[in-house]
Amino acid sequence: MIQLRKVSPYVYDVFNGNGFDDWTRVRKYHWGLSCIGGIRLERRALRALQAVIQQYPHGNVDAINMEVAPVNS
Repeated sequence: MIQLRKVSPYVYDVFNGNGFDDWTRVRKYHWGLSCIGGIRLERRALRALQAVIQQYPHGNVDAINMEVAPVNS
């Protein structure tokens, strides 16, 4: 479960599981999404997140049923 918050016109905060302990800031470009803060996400998670952002372009305070996996470091 994630929460999606819109920070600015092309920037979103994604909260996964533990809230502020597990968050990512992404920026939307014409070619896709890029992590710009927080925990880095795998490419397939970014693609899935892009579909969620298209569904909720203004963000969503309710929990969205989706799991995002961080990049293994």
